[in-house]
Amino acid sequence: MRLLAFALAITTLGSVSFWALTAGPLAPSAAPPVEAVPPGAAGDAWSSDARAAGGPSPIVAPPPRAIRPRVSARTYAVTGTTEREVLRSLLDQGPRDGDDIFFGLTQTELDVRYEPTPISGGCVIKDTEVDLDVVITLPEWLPATDLAPDLQSDWRRFRRALEAHENQHRAIAEAGAERAFDAVAELYRSSCEEANSEARRRLEVLGVEVKAEHRRLDEETSHGKTDGAVWPVRKAQD
Repeated sequence: MRLLAFALAITTLGSVSFWALTAGPLAPSAAPPVEAVPPGAAGDAWSSDARAAGGPSPIVAPPPRAIRPRVSARTYAVTGTTEREVLRSLLDQGPRDGDDIFFGLTQTELDVRYEPTPISGGCVIKDTEVDLDVVITLPEWLPATDLAPDLQSDWRRFRRALEAHENQHRAIAEAGAERAFDAVAELYRSSCEEANSEARRRLEVLGVEVKAEHRRLDEETSHGKTDGAVWPVRKAQD
């Protein structure tokens, strides 16, 4: 479905997220093996990297933050006039990832592009651009008339909780895009090969960290259940 240089997938009961670094027009074509980044290593300024590498330490202005998040919404139709019928429709019509069925689905794709640029005494990452695509899929109930008010109230509560949970995954992805930019913009090394290798390493490590944050959110909320993202609502409260 996508040409990926790197991808991590997170599948949860209530959502799924993808972290993908695509091979864009400015992206290097190869990614070396990765290792853990020391705390504070991501996002070093060019001058700091230059000092660490023993190169020049020019005073430079911060790069423009070329980060473009795009969020789109999808819905799927849910029908039924009872809790059981609505649940069956959720399970029949809900988005799928492999063999898993979800009430809500958050998919994210991150595209990081940059240009290792030779300079006197080394190489610096220039023209960093980050594109983030977020697609959130949620149910849309198409109820018949003359439904019990309690059932409609339950649905509204469930739908709000599910959307709030998916938006937490969205927030994690958006913060990850910011961190991806900071991790590579103006990165300095003594050669472009080293700059490219370090940029790739930082991005891959960041991808692992973002995946862990999505997983931690689902573990802490029981995939959104503790926040009310479960149907039927009354059974979740018993």
